[in-house]
Amino acid sequence: EPKNAILLSESGGFLLIHPKWDYDGVKVEGKFQDNYATYRNGVKYIIKRDQEKEQSFLDLVKGQYKEFEKQLNGYFFISEENAKKKNWFLQFYHYLLQHDIEVLGLDMLKNFRYSKYPLEYAIQWLSNTDFGVEVAFRIQFGEESISNRELQKTLLARQRHIMLSDHTIGVLPDEWLAKFSLMIKHAKILEHSILIPRWLLVFQKDLLTQAAIGESIVEEDWATQWNAWQQSDDILYPISSEIKATLRPYQQKGFEWMVLLSKIGAGACLADDMGLGKTLQTICFLEYRRSMPNKSIIICPASLIYNWKQEIQKFAPHLNVEVFHSYNRNFEQIASANPDIIITSYGTLRVDIELFHSLQWNTVVLDESHLIKNPNALVTKAVLTLNANMKVILSGTPIMNNTFDLFAQFSFILPNFFNSREFFEKEYSNPIDKDKDAEKIEQLKRVTNPFILRRTKEQVAKDLPPKIESILWCEMGEAQSKLYHEIKNQVSTSLFLQVKNEGMAKSKMSVLAAIQKLRQVCSSPVSLTGFEYRTNESIKIDLLIDELKGNLKNNKVIVFSQYLSSLDEVKNRLKEERIQFYSIDGSTKSERRIEQINEFQDPENDVNVFLLSLKAGNAGITLTAANYVFLIDPWWNRQVEQQAIDRTYRIGQNQNVFAYRMICKDSIEERIISLQQNKLALSEELVTEDEGFVKNLSESDLEFLFS
Repeated sequence: EPKNAILLSESGGFLLIHPKWDYDGVKVEGKFQDNYATYRNGVKYIIKRDQEKEQSFLDLVKGQYKEFEKQLNGYFFISEENAKKKNWFLQFYHYLLQHDIEVLGLDMLKNFRYSKYPLEYAIQWLSNTDFGVEVAFRIQFGEESISNRELQKTLLARQRHIMLSDHTIGVLPDEWLAKFSLMIKHAKILEHSILIPRWLLVFQKDLLTQAAIGESIVEEDWATQWNAWQQSDDILYPISSEIKATLRPYQQKGFEWMVLLSKIGAGACLADDMGLGKTLQTICFLEYRRSMPNKSIIICPASLIYNWKQEIQKFAPHLNVEVFHSYNRNFEQIASANPDIIITSYGTLRVDIELFHSLQWNTVVLDESHLIKNPNALVTKAVLTLNANMKVILSGTPIMNNTFDLFAQFSFILPNFFNSREFFEKEYSNPIDKDKDAEKIEQLKRVTNPFILRRTKEQVAKDLPPKIESILWCEMGEAQSKLYHEIKNQVSTSLFLQVKNEGMAKSKMSVLAAIQKLRQVCSSPVSLTGFEYRTNESIKIDLLIDELKGNLKNNKVIVFSQYLSSLDEVKNRLKEERIQFYSIDGSTKSERRIEQINEFQDPENDVNVFLLSLKAGNAGITLTAANYVFLIDPWWNRQVEQQAIDRTYRIGQNQNVFAYRMICKDSIEERIISLQQNKLALSEELVTEDEGFVKNLSESDLEFLFS
């Protein structure tokens, strides 16, 4: 919808009033036409104008002076003499401010002269409240005081001038604006005072001084600790001895940062790059808060629930963790187990929000918090109703599309910090996203930096091993799980009968075929036929595409799969998302292989995804431009896997490499992992053929795989 504006000018003793409409930063004026074309930074924009809204604004202006009804030239005019009679211009100016109409050109008027009185101001601290700091604030020019509401509207309109009752123009000097503009714009205007958001003042010492409240907003000991955290590498808060991990220096800093913010009741946005251990840092923080009243809750995409549970059990096995998810969830049963931490999904939260809202939480953690970036989404509205002593959001990409993505996330961790959606759009997101306003970018960084901690791989490279390998746990959805169990029941019945009759040695090919079918369901069941139930659902591909769209959209990534059908499905999804990619499989000609590799390696090339079949891509290829590797369907042959991963980890690689094996929970893949761990010799053996793995299986191993 257009935002209304007025441009003022003078000509031949008349004051000219030009109505304008701001369509997403593009100013439109003149006689109505359906479309308006313009160029900005070399890009052509077509503005579809709203005749009803524009006419409504014209009618509003016409109503301010009887002669305007007769003026049909697209602008209005009034003699300067009449404009000054009975304070018409002053009343018109205030009317525009009250209706949030932007006023342009005020400083260019010559017959409405500047005031001879300089700006005077007074500020007095009144009290500290839950919202922030209440102060009495007043500005005046000579004997005329300006209301704080009018002052705020003037500043939000990015104006430096105020129309006074004697028809002179009061000037807001640069020095005064530098001191008070940020504070007034963020403040809540009361009848006789203003409320300054607490979180705006905690880290802005110059604002604290202007508000005449010194350091009283936080305890002196806390400020000392915060300064020590910023300036020293000494450990301020050791992690619990029960944590089964040693934190890297930057992870220790992240843990302490969350602790420090929690001590003053502020929320936190941990935005480290993918692979730097946001989960581990958060687990240490949840363990730190364990002794405090109430339970903690982790809210994440359904696909990551099991990852969280596994990671907590791995690093903090002493913590009692319960999952509240799926159709047969029972909160009373879970509560009776007295868990330290509950894990649930965004979808479950949305459905059961009355339950979650009724409880007071110790700590709420939102993983992949960019999923609540839309303030109008039901899940965002649900999240914002949660009551917690501490709120933490985790996302490698808190800004997915534009600056406005921050608004809902900050509304969660720091309620009222940005007042309203309209304020954030007008003050920050529109100037930054549409006009690339460097001043606004710096201002937004200034006020949000204390609450966002982001470290990139490059920044912490010295703290990282050169190659990090992890398991990315995936939980199949209902349709994929149903097909998996149908196939498992079908193949295992005939398989065990064959083993019973012919023995393991003669049944190894049948065993291998049965295992392969189940592995294929885990990766991508789209090509499987001959079964009663069919589905195209694949949790692994869903999760992979989410990462390529989000956390890793600016990183070079290699994706391996043993199954061409899985790679084909990934290709289809990438095309749907308009993500460019390269691809090599057994059918790719050698010339095209070399061509694609060279293009991918080119630093100037912006195609970031390379798909490789495991057999075609596990040798003879160097792709050191990439530093992320995904194995969609890991296998027992660790040598082949390592060869694949080492396509990136070779001479010439100057980045840390992150490799992820995607494993479906409660599947044959998880059981193969368990067998490898239980049979160390097997996992370390150089197995060159699939049959080698099967030959080492006992009947009890087979029963375990198909259990």
